[in-house]
Amino acid sequence: MKLNKNPKGSVLIMTLLITALLVAILVEFAYGVFVKTNVLYNFRDGQNLSLIAQSGIELANGYIKDYLASNQYTAYASYVIPVAKITDNSNESLVVSISDENSKFNLNTIINENGSTNDKALSTFKRLLTALKLDENISLYVTNWINSTAGSSSAVLTSATTHNYLYCVDELLSIPQISPDIYKKLAPYVTVNGDGLININTASEEVLMALGENISQTTAKKIIEYREKTSPFKTTTSIQSVSAMADKSIGIMGKITVKSTTFSVTSVAALRGIQREIHSVTQYSGTPEQVKYWKEF
Repeated sequence: MKLNKNPKGSVLIMTLLITALLVAILVEFAYGVFVKTNVLYNFRDGQNLSLIAQSGIELANGYIKDYLASNQYTAYASYVIPVAKITDNSNESLVVSISDENSKFNLNTIINENGSTNDKALSTFKRLLTALKLDENISLYVTNWINSTAGSSSAVLTSATTHNYLYCVDELLSIPQISPDIYKKLAPYVTVNGDGLININTASEEVLMALGENISQTTAKKIIEYREKTSPFKTTTSIQSVSAMADKSIGIMGKITVKSTTFSVTSVAALRGIQREIHSVTQYSGTPEQVKYWKEF
């Protein structure tokens, strides 16, 4: 008995198999081209955004230098520079913000150059922690971290020192006793750059309270109210114009200033879901200015 063979059916099956294989190959090829093209475009856009973000830093640098040259005091703790559309046909966005580092407490002032503890700065830090409702022992953890060779800022450790000044505020997260929650509460009020002087025109209520034992929350509020409603302080001694500070200013002289010299700048450039952000800290107390910190991500 002979089996019936259908050559047309076999050819049809082979044709369908080959067609399916070719379609699969074509789809895979098209997907690969799509992915690689997107990667290429994203790389191109990322490079362009990086340059735009750098331009934002340069824009802020020029703005700060002009501001310092034309003003005897610094009156704003933070400021967002209005940036016009980059080009008529572009979709990129650029946001540039400036923050006054002298409005914060400098953690590195806790340790002197010779490695000894600066008791006045340590006391200031403890009062800041109290104002923030944080454990005072955090001040000891930070002190021990800076004043040891175990710190992570080895780039600033020289043969002449036995301590490590903090390179950035984020380094606090390297201290075992400082949790992310503690860091989140503390970070807005501290810095690791600058001359250590606190600007009474820009300091927050908590930082003002940290300046002296006799500066209560009520007194700090009155200082802020005076500088906002009456006039920014043009000299350090003019803080005596605040009634609550008439007999309390002597103890804080040498700790305060009215003109800041260190600023941080954040420049964010974005396009179609891609973003480049640069964070820099620059000190303007000398010529030329010194970039203390730079991070791009």
